[in-house]
Amino acid sequence: MKANACVTFVTTLCLLCCLNDCEAKQLVPAEQTPASQPTAVASSPANDGATKAGMSPLITAEQLKALIAKGTTGVKILEPAKFSVTFTESHLPGAHFLHWVDDITDQAQFEQYNNVKAEPFAKLMSRHGVRNDDRIIIYDRMNSRLSTRLFWTLKYYGHQQVQILDGGYELWKLKSFPLSDDYPAASKSEYKVAAVNKNLLAEMELVKTQLEAPNSRMIDGRLAKQFSGDKLGKVFHTQKHHPRRGHIPGAINIFWADNFNQDGTFKTKQQLRELYANANIKPENDVITYCNEGLHAAPAWFVLTQLLDYHNVRIYDSSMAEWAKTELPMKIDAPAKPSVKE
Repeated sequence: MKANACVTFVTTLCLLCCLNDCEAKQLVPAEQTPASQPTAVASSPANDGATKAGMSPLITAEQLKALIAKGTTGVKILEPAKFSVTFTESHLPGAHFLHWVDDITDQAQFEQYNNVKAEPFAKLMSRHGVRNDDRIIIYDRMNSRLSTRLFWTLKYYGHQQVQILDGGYELWKLKSFPLSDDYPAASKSEYKVAAVNKNLLAEMELVKTQLEAPNSRMIDGRLAKQFSGDKLGKVFHTQKHHPRRGHIPGAINIFWADNFNQDGTFKTKQQLRELYANANIKPENDVITYCNEGLHAAPAWFVLTQLLDYHNVRIYDSSMAEWAKTELPMKIDAPAKPSVKE
């Protein structure tokens, strides 16, 4: 653990206590923030975060079970998670534990859940024996929120072969597939950041330029009551409320959990196309996703770029954890209609 381990441990325990009264029924919100990027929104198709040609961004439990049975040379299974103790008690065979805050966020920007910087990211991958040409498979126990976030991070730093286990740990366990309590030993590697794809990231200055842009679409992945201003939003990993209510003007509210079925798997491509088309979000739009702190903006980014072939989509990493602290405009709507998931 890091020098601030005690603080992180206390924060994590507080979060565990808070989860029972979280607004989302079985699913909850969070967010992030990285480095500088050009002011133009257009991204090059060669650099739009697409995974390696011919490889689906999702892998089913059955496919992963068969892969593990055959042997996982050249494959790394990663579980971003809150607590090492739950991982140690039961995880997928051969999986490696990544702490959801300490390992994959920028510790200098702890309050905002910003993306981990390139150097500590490379060291993290090296520590777990990940090589640049490895096929990485991610799963979590939080309805793929952490998986989509880590997927985005890996793409931000240019890793080619990345997949998410559709349905995550819970569906794997429900199917009675093998679990392990062994902590895998890892031979260290020399992982190198292949690229920094800044076109996957939106920072505040870029967001400001898109407020009135006709081709721009902003997706707010938070609960309807947080979006409308009925309730204050709060940063997921710290549970601290924002100082202001409402949403970024012009944003469209698509709750992050609406991308998933009740069993935690992603909805079909047709269902997802209809979800975004009904919100007037088109493949030719310049899209920015945000939430309370960047974590819950990741499912929409993943769906649009990896499943629906949108090319110009960025995550506003700092999200409302930054915006709500400024004097930039925020809009408050009439009282929201409760979501079935709230």
